[in-house]
Amino acid sequence: MALLLISTFTASASIAGLSFPAIKPSNNSSSSDASKILDSIGDFVKFTNYGVSSRDNNLTSIGFPAELSMSSLPNPQMLISVMAPQGKSSTASLANINKTLIGTNLTYTSIAGKPMNYTITADSIKSVQPFAYNGERAWKVRVGEGMAWDLIMDSTGTKILKTDQLFQT
Repeated sequence: MALLLISTFTASASIAGLSFPAIKPSNNSSSSDASKILDSIGDFVKFTNYGVSSRDNNLTSIGFPAELSMSSLPNPQMLISVMAPQGKSSTASLANINKTLIGTNLTYTSIAGKPMNYTITADSIKSVQPFAYNGERAWKVRVGEGMAWDLIMDSTGTKILKTDQLFQT
């Protein structure tokens, strides 16, 4: 899939011809996973339409991590984050992410249904990765261990766009 996308990039200025709308999930039991993959591919297409046609992007500078081997299909979000052009002010964005998140409370419910708060500390921010969200450059921030959340933040690192709780209560 990665080679297909790269060859498409070098062959034309748009990847809109990848026939994204024609792909449909075929098994109802995995339709949720298939929908997530299709949504990710759609976001990737929207995200890269401008980036690919922009004269500022050098497609030969894309570096793939070692875990993207040709013998397996990469996770769509990994593919998107690798292919996403890096922002010019990622250092400022990372500082903004820390400033925005540290001290923020995430509310969840206990097993008894009682609202609980988790306060984000500097140590609870586990990872920050480039991410494409609704076709725009963003950051995916993993917070906590065991009781963990994925927070999607805007490209400047000042606004939480989406919160995904990764544990069951």
